[in-house]
Order: sequence, then structure tokens, then C-alpha cells
Amino acid sequence: MGVLKRRILAAVFSLGENPAREVERRVTERHLRILRRRLAGESLVQSFAVCTHYIPAGAVRIFDGAELPLALERIAASVTEEWKSWLAWTDRRRIWFVVAEMEPASAERADRSVKLFFYDDDGRIISSGIWVHHPNGNRELLPY
Repeated sequence: MGVLKRRILAAVFSLGENPAREVERRVTERHLRILRRRLAGESLVQSFAVCTHYIPAGAVRIFDGAELPLALERIAASVTEEWKSWLAWTDRRRIWFVVAEMEPASAERADRSVKLFFYDDDGRIISSGIWVHHPNGNRELLPY
């Protein structure tokens, strides 16, 4: 019996009596981990937007990439890694677009941080920084 065949059989037997259910459980756990990471990153970006008045009062969140200008829609579609997410707001005259990149362990640490990349409507990065939320409640934007 070849090495590859032994590895496949070992993997199948390690799944227990119901391999399909075990695979589904593992996939679900992975999706939950990805969702938790993205939500942690998004909550840090939301705290940045509120604390620094990055977006004006009355601006509404854009959730659908199809509502963005084509250049930003392409960037939003390219954000596929589990530790990245995009957020956008509009006041119907302007769009504020940010890509957030969580450090993989940051969601579990007390001192949480997220890299922020700010884009203009043409899809060019206009600024970047690291938003840090310290355990004592202090927050700061550091250059990146």
C-alpha cells in the first residue's frame, strides 16, 4: 500500500464513524473562526470611524460591493483572506472606503490592532495606519 493511500485512509478513519458529519463540523468551525476574525476587525474599524469622526454623521454603511464605483468594487471583491475585510460608507456625495487587515492573533490578544488602508474613489491608496485599542481603553492611530 502506497504512502498516499495510507494517509487518505488514516484521514478517513480519523473522522470517526460519520465522516460527512465530521467534515461538516470542521468546516463549520473554520467558518466561525473566520467570521469571528472578520467581526473583530470590523468592530475595530467601526470604533476608529466613530472615535476619530472619520465619517460624517448621517453617513450610511455600504454592504454590497455592487454599490461601489468599479475600482472600489474590484478591490472589495479581491479581499478574500480570512483576516481581511472591507468597509465603506456614503453620504450620497462621497464614499469612504477602508480595507482592514487584522493581525491573525490580534482578535485573541488584549491589545487589539488592525491595519487600515484608505482608498479614494479611483481605487488608489491615499493613506494607511494601524488602529490600536489598548486594554486600558485608550485608542490610537499609528503610522504604517
